[in-house]
Amino acid sequence: MTKRLFIVSILLFWSCEEIVVQQDNPLDLGNPEYEEPQILGFTINGVDKMEVVGPTLNYTILGVNYPTLTFEWTGNELMRYRWKFNDEDWLERENDTSIQWLDQTSVSWDDIDDGTNLFYLQGLYTNDDESEILIAQFSYLLNNGTALSFYPRVQRVSCQSESPCGAIGDTVQFHIRTNPDVKNYVNPRDSSLTAAQYAISFDPDAIEIISVAQGSVFQKYGDESIFSIDYDNSNGTLSIITARLGNYPLDESGIFSTINFLIKSSGTSELNFDGTEVFRDNQGYDIPILFIQNGTLIVE
Repeated sequence: MTKRLFIVSILLFWSCEEIVVQQDNPLDLGNPEYEEPQILGFTINGVDKMEVVGPTLNYTILGVNYPTLTFEWTGNELMRYRWKFNDEDWLERENDTSIQWLDQTSVSWDDIDDGTNLFYLQGLYTNDDESEILIAQFSYLLNNGTALSFYPRVQRVSCQSESPCGAIGDTVQFHIRTNPDVKNYVNPRDSSLTAAQYAISFDPDAIEIISVAQGSVFQKYGDESIFSIDYDNSNGTLSIITARLGNYPLDESGIFSTINFLIKSSGTSELNFDGTEVFRDNQGYDIPILFIQNGTLIVE
């Protein structure tokens, strides 16, 4: 009986002792030394931009006019990353919706549109704790002078790793515009632009036109304007004539028209101006178009 009481006393003594658990897991949220996930460094083409990027848009990076931009970054250990450009989906370019986060710490962008662009970057621990989204906003002006272009110039749509392609039957939108306005750059657009005529061709087996709408470039003040369209989905052609009838300055958007296409097949299809495009001023004289940018749709 005495031995049993002695053993019980020892057990009670041990159970009253404070047991200290070693919290050495760096991803344990209860670890007092836990570091929240964060992006620590960020460069564009090797130039440090960490001080001018962040979760809020309070700075525009100027002077970015390289044909290709390379973004590189660093973050806390044990982090993975995802990123996107402008209105793309996260990691859309990876063409696999099951992949959201990668160990990759750099990416290049070579399909840049003139105007204001955004690059988004976010980090993640394996415990699913996410960093703030870092946003880099920059003004890009590669082509000076009066221009006619597709926007975006390259658009990618994912098949969602399905066969047949899961994007077939979806719609995609392109704008046709004159020069975009670029913050803190001198806008080269000729304010006397009064009329524009252009035609495009596309692969009718890959896409077809659903609708064409007039842009705001010639209707800023609600004045009367002309907008005439003619398209043929069998042959893959579209022609547009548009003009303003009032004597007012151009709208800042620079968009002539917005075209909605139906995706019919996967692959790469080109949307090309046919070489007959004309700009005219308010005296009826031609305005030289110094730059033409065709469009590309990639469905894969």
